[in-house]
Amino acid sequence: MIEIAIETRVAANPGPPKARRQSVFYLTMALTIAALMVAGLSYDIPKYVLHPTVHRPFLLGIHSAVFVAWMVLYVLQSVLIYTRNVRWHRSLGWFGLALAIIMPPLGIATSLVMRRFNLSVFPSTDYPLDLAFLAAPLSEIWAFTVCAWIGIAMRKRPEYHRRLMFLSTASIAEAGFGRLPIPGMATWFFIGNLMFYAAAMVHDRMTIGHVHKVYRIAVPLLVLNEVWAMYLWLEHPAWWLTMSKWLIDIG
Repeated sequence: MIEIAIETRVAANPGPPKARRQSVFYLTMALTIAALMVAGLSYDIPKYVLHPTVHRPFLLGIHSAVFVAWMVLYVLQSVLIYTRNVRWHRSLGWFGLALAIIMPPLGIATSLVMRRFNLSVFPSTDYPLDLAFLAAPLSEIWAFTVCAWIGIAMRKRPEYHRRLMFLSTASIAEAGFGRLPIPGMATWFFIGNLMFYAAAMVHDRMTIGHVHKVYRIAVPLLVLNEVWAMYLWLEHPAWWLTMSKWLIDIG
């Protein structure tokens, strides 16, 4: 998010072709992720916002606002890099830092509150499966936090920074994918994230001739994190059900 890709004096000229292609790619990815988020979440608006049968906890509204702010800022930061407005990009980066600090604890709190709310208010046809679903948002928050915080810490190394910030945002793309009316997507929503990871690695091969170190290290770990979350959810081992009950304070 605080992507210092080039110095201000370099920003005045068109820049090398590779740098230009990278800025085009990451802007395209930012717009694509945002569009999919809007498309997926739009299915919830009529049910939960316009015509709600049950009012959701206020914390969900705060979480949604902060989440939207991150997506808007990520797109804006990508536009600023594309247009080489580095000074504005740096200034807005501090807002990104604030969001990156707020989002993890807010996301965890919202996940726990909403899991308890859904299980308490709505009848469950498969209680263990619904309870174990807590693994999905928690794994998403973990992936986002690690990538975003390391990315911000490496803001002076632009090739690392831009990739880590991309991964932090791509890792939460499932929030939109999982709501799309596509057969199987409600279960295999992590596939959307994998598509973005794969696109970034293919782009690296095409532009710099190899997959960057960030992707070689981070993507396998992100995939492992998502596979582990799917295991906890779909297999719901007894120890995870016990821990989930304790986390959301349901006896």
